[in-house]
This record gives sequence, C-alpha cells and structure tokens, in this order.
Amino acid sequence: MTDASSAIPATPSAEASIDKARLGATGLLLITVLARCMVSLDPFPIWSGDPTLLATPQTSLAPTGQLILDTISLIAAAIVLWRSRGLSIWTALLLAAGSTGALAHAFVIEQGSLDNLRVGVSWCAAFSTGVAGLAIARDRACRSLAWGALLALVVILACKGALQFFVEHPETVRAYKQHRAQFLESQGWSEGSVMARAFERRLYQNEATGWFGLSNVFASVCAGGLVGLLALAGAAYRVHSELPKWTGTLIAVGVNVAGAGLALSMSKGGIAAAAVGVALLIFGAIARHRLADKPDVARRLGVTLGLLVIAGMLFGVVLRGMMGEKLSELSVYFRWFYMQGATRVIGEHPFLGVGPADFKDAYLLAKPALSPEEVTSPHSILFDWLSTLGLAGAAWSIAWLGWIAATGRSLLSRETLSIPYAAPGSPSPGVWTTPNLVRAFIVIILAPTALSAFLEVQASTPEASIARLVAAVLSLGVGVSVASLIDRLNSVPVGLAAAALALAAHAQIEVTPVWLGSGAWMLMVCGLCAGNVVSYRAGASSDLHSPTGSGPASVTPDPAMTSGGGMGSRLGALVALALAIASAFGAMRMWSWESKLREAADLVTPVAEVRAAYLDFAQSGKGNAGELAAMLGSLGVKATLDKPDEVMKEIAIVQFDRAGRAAAILKNAGERARHAPTMQAASKLWMQRMAERESEAQMLAAGDEAALAISAAERATELAPTTSSWNWLGTVRREVGAALGRRESLVAAASAFETGARLDPHGTTSSLELVRVLDSLGEKARAAEWAQKVLDVDRNLRLDPLRQLEPSDRARLESIAKGAGGP
Repeated sequence: MTDASSAIPATPSAEASIDKARLGATGLLLITVLARCMVSLDPFPIWSGDPTLLATPQTSLAPTGQLILDTISLIAAAIVLWRSRGLSIWTALLLAAGSTGALAHAFVIEQGSLDNLRVGVSWCAAFSTGVAGLAIARDRACRSLAWGALLALVVILACKGALQFFVEHPETVRAYKQHRAQFLESQGWSEGSVMARAFERRLYQNEATGWFGLSNVFASVCAGGLVGLLALAGAAYRVHSELPKWTGTLIAVGVNVAGAGLALSMSKGGIAAAAVGVALLIFGAIARHRLADKPDVARRLGVTLGLLVIAGMLFGVVLRGMMGEKLSELSVYFRWFYMQGATRVIGEHPFLGVGPADFKDAYLLAKPALSPEEVTSPHSILFDWLSTLGLAGAAWSIAWLGWIAATGRSLLSRETLSIPYAAPGSPSPGVWTTPNLVRAFIVIILAPTALSAFLEVQASTPEASIARLVAAVLSLGVGVSVASLIDRLNSVPVGLAAAALALAAHAQIEVTPVWLGSGAWMLMVCGLCAGNVVSYRAGASSDLHSPTGSGPASVTPDPAMTSGGGMGSRLGALVALALAIASAFGAMRMWSWESKLREAADLVTPVAEVRAAYLDFAQSGKGNAGELAAMLGSLGVKATLDKPDEVMKEIAIVQFDRAGRAAAILKNAGERARHAPTMQAASKLWMQRMAERESEAQMLAAGDEAALAISAAERATELAPTTSSWNWLGTVRREVGAALGRRESLVAAASAFETGARLDPHGTTSSLELVRVLDSLGEKARAAEWAQKVLDVDRNLRLDPLRQLEPSDRARLESIAKGAGGP
C-alpha cells in the first residue's frame, strides 16, 4: 500500500457501524487516564510545607481535582460498559465487591478519612478503567484509539523525563542549596536529621520520574510501552508493503524514545521488566509457531505462563530474602521485608484490611527489625489489595489474576496478521480515516497537555514549553501510527500481551498499579490484552468487513459487542455509575475542606512572599522599589524601605495576627474533615505565635497560645493515633515545657513520645526524643532503658547507614545507657 492509500476514506457503511456513544466515552476515558499521568498530585495542598516560611507556587493537582477526574472516568467507563455486551457477570460482581471495601474505608469505617477517600476512589476508578478495557478491546474503533493513546503517553513521559534529567534536576538542586535552611524549617526537619538526609539522598539522584515522582513507576510505564511498541514494530514490518511508510517509521521513533526514557530512569527494575517483556515476545513467537496445530495445548500453556510470570517474581523475592545479607543487593531484599510485613498485616486485618491509605502505620508495627524503611505500600499489587482492603482486595485480586491468565493465553494465540482488501482501489480496511484519527488524537493529547500546562504555568520555563511542544508533536505521530496500524490489521497483534505481562511482573516489586497517577494506565493495558482473548472466545472476528463481489465491503457491527449476555455489562455499568456518584459526593466533601485550606493560606502566604522579596532587596538591592513598597503597603506596613529593622518588625506583627486567624480556620477545617495533618498545621501556627511572645508581660498570653497548640495536637492523635501524630504532640508539649518552664508539660511530652515509640518499635525517631526528654527530667533509669533500646534499633539499621545515628548522638546515648547521663 502506498502513502496515497492512507487517504482512502472508509466506506459510509463503515463509519455508520461505529457506536458513537461508546467511542466518545472511550475518548473521554483515555483523556482522564493520560491526565492522571501528566500531573503531579498533592494530598495536602499548600500546607504539606509551611507557607508562613516559604511560599512556593502550587503546580500540583489537589485532591478535589483528582476526584473530579475520577468521577469523569467512572461516568465514561459506565457508558462504555452500558453500550457493550459480553462482560462476565462475575467480573462485574468482583468490581462491586472490591469497590465496596474501598468505599467503606472512605466513608464508613471510623467515619471515613480524607486520605482513604482520595486513594480508595482513585483505585475504584482505575479498576473500573481496566474493566472498561475488556469491552474496548472488542471494538475496532475504540481499541485503536486506546492503544494509540496509551502508547503515545510513553513518548510524552520520555520527553518530560529528558527535561527533568538535563534541565530541571540541576536547577532544582541549585535552588535547594540556595534556600536549604528555609526548606528544612518549612518541613519541620532539623539539620542532619534522618528525614533531611533521606530527602537529600533522593533529591541528589538524577533520574527521570515524570509526573509520578518515582523513577521506578516511570520506568515501569516506559518498559511496558517499549515492549508494546516493539511488538507493533514487528507487526508493521510483517505487513510493511501494505502500509503507508510513515506508519512503521513513527512506530520505530516511538520505540527509540521509549527506550531513551527507560534509560533516563536509571531503574534496574524497569530495565529488567523490559527484558522480561522482550523475552516473552521471542518465546511467544517461537511457541505460536510450534503449537500452531495444537490450540488446546497453546491455550493451557499460555494461561500457565501468565500466572507463572507473577509467581516467578514473587518466588524470586522470597529466594532473595532467604539469602539474607550475603549479597550486596538490597532493593529486592527490602521487598522481602515488605512482603513479610504485609503478610502480618493481612493476618491481623484479614476481613476489612487497614485502609487504602493506612498501610504505612500498620507496617511500622509489623515490619522485620532489619527493615530500615517506612513505606506506604508493600510494593506488590496482590499484597497491596489484600493488606489494605481485606476480602474486598481478594475480589479484585481474583479478577486481575484472571486478566493475566487471559493475557498469557493471548500471547500464545494463533496469529495470522494481514490487512484485508489492500489491493489498489479497494476501500480502507479499517473504520478510521487518517484525518479523523489525527483530529481524534489532537483532542486526546491536547486536553491533558493543556491541564498539565495550566497547573504548571507559575513554574513554567522556555525549556519546559519547548519540551511540551515536542512531546505533543511526537506523541501525536506515534499515537496516530499505532491506532492506524491496529485499525487496519485483521487482528490485534498478540505480542502486545508481552507488554502487559512485563508490567504484571514488575507490579510484584513496584507500586505502578496502585500509584494514583499510573494505576489506571496499567490496568487498562491489562484489560485490553485480556479482552482480546475474551473476544476470540466469544467467536468474534476482528475483521468488520466481508467482501460482496467487487464493490465496497459491507460492514456489520463487531460480533463481540453483540454476542453474549448483556447482564454482566449492564451490572458493570451500574456499579461504575454508583462509584461515580460516590466520587462526586467525595469531591464536594473534599472541596469544603480544601477551600478552608486556601482561605487560611491566603492570609499567611502574602506575608511570606513580601518578607522574602524585602530580604532579597535589602541584601542584594535587586527588585523594583516602587513595587516592593506597594506590597508592603498592602500588608499595612508603614516603615520605609531604608529602615530594615522597622520593616521586619512590622512584618512580624502582621504575620503574628494573620497566623492566629489562619490557625482558627485550620482547626475548624480539620475538625469538620476529621483530618489530623490539618489539626497539626493549626497547632504549628499557634506554636509560632507562642514563640513570638518574648517579654515577661506576654507570658500569660503565651500560655493561651500553648493551650491552643496542645489542644489541636491532642485532637490530631484522636483523629489519627499514629506515630507521627504522637510525635508531633510530644514536640508541642516539649516546646511548651521549655518555653514556659512547665515540668508537667515535659512529663506529658515523654508520655507522648513513648506512645509514638511503641507504635514504631523498629524506628529511632520517637524513642530518641523520649530519651532526651527523660534525661532532661532527671529520670536516669528510664532514660538509660530507652537509650539502650535506641542503640539496639540503631544497630539493626545497618542496611541503610544514612538512617543510623550520628556519631555524636550515639556517643551520648551510650553514656546515658551506662547511667552517666547526658553532657
């Protein structure tokens, strides 16, 4: 086929056969999938840092926006399923069962929580997207769009990764070094603390992460995309004489870009996943050839292969764990720790799980003593769902394992690729014309790109704009080429199943399927591959055209969309619609909370911005004096620019007043939303006000501020009795005791730190603070006992020396443990 043949329009009957409602819903669903991968997410807008100290531009999608995307994707999935047929009723029931567990944690169990709402609804939307993929796989027009969009995303991510690696990372490190003290203070981290050192270790690693924030998730998507594009490149080569030349060329470009993105991730696990996928491609090709006349054997072998990919990865983790510290490799060894901890969590919470967002605190209690890390996920999709959702997670796990078994079967399915009716002058073999595909992909790619650009406009640079433009153009070309190829072929290339199996393998040691940005993308890939097999089992032909003499091909609707019962599809649609309603309700609840966060931030952020601008002006002389004077005037500062002491004093007065008002707003918001971090933010503001009251005449008022700070911190421990909540309460009580000379506050601080230490028996943060407070109280015996515990834990942290104590801290603890007391 020549280039000119790509312009041959589809016959009117072909275009008429397309279900426009299903196609439109598919496009909308794909936009939400790409949008999630192209924005960073902020679970605690503005206040995850300290806006009173460091005003940073907000470039992330807030939880309300996340839930709006979820709602849209669930509505789109419901439409796709309603307009389809043949979905197993068991799949719909398993979707409902798993979603019920997630929503129970979001709204019912312990009156629900914002974090479980945010994560749980996102998981429901991602799984529903995978279920919709089962139906999309059996519609030629829809599956062409889906595969094109999912693989085009890999190109966008690779371009973003290149920008990060070569431009943004060096600039970020430079900016951090310039404002290091301010940043650490805004996070509440002391110089040289474990948290500060861990953050800096990750910061200084130059690796592509995309918008995910994790290089391994980025690498997983690039690895899956690379394998998928390689499969399509092979398919295109087999029929290259019947394709427009640009199709194979652009797919080859996609292969190279995806490979470059994978390399920039610096992820050994991602590279290994790609190697697994390539090996499966080769094995699949050989096995299909040798088992061509043994379909039953191929079917059974494929199912076994799919499940063995998962079992093999899990067995590899167990085997690495059994080797212990004999090997220097630690990444997989740590996964063994996660698996052990998750197993204990499952044993303690078998029915309901701990909640989608609550694995971390459960893991602190359950993890092996040698595990130095605090993780929010066991890094394995099955252990994730089982530990956080209990029996509901088991329902999703069963469904997903069924998809993987079907995907393995797809890999070994008999395949004879061809492009029907490719003779000169024949009608287009697909249902898409090239211009229509281009228009469709302009919308699918432009919409999430626009959202991403809008969120990041405050931090945009010329380099970022150029990278975004290049990504849009390249992804458009790759997406159209992939969609055009799949639309024209008589069947979907079974080699795509290798991409899904590679992702499934990596999902046993990584968080890709449960990460809020990437989960929907991965589960849709799995659904598309599994749906391909279901289509064949239903007796569907992927070719919509059948010749009628020498004239145009007559077109009938895809049999896979009309055969089989409709009850499963209708039930699945109703479940997705119910989830959309729950998501919309959650979005309204989230917006009520977020609006208060922004109201409080609007009080204190301008003060931080003006203070930073004035300090820069006073120290370097940079800036417009007139604009700066106007900014100071907007805060009510009357001192002139040439009197820095008076200016800073008046700024401090404004900050003092606004911090009190912001604290009251945050406390009310935290109470209504039952959100512990919001209560802690309010407590921190009252602590700042207490510290500002220096004179003896203000001590009574300082006591009032202290009482408010303690009250808010105590309430946080009631809302979320976690080690971090108890640590913060201990910190507040300790600071109050030191500032106001109250011994009873120090005694109460010791009690809070001890509670935190018992919730984190293998960590040193709480217990180290406890030793310091006990030593200051003169309780030598208890201080010595806890000092010895800290030293024992510190020895167990040898697998990550960065988390171990500083030599000075260790020497002091050894002295206390011997009964000599502190220096």
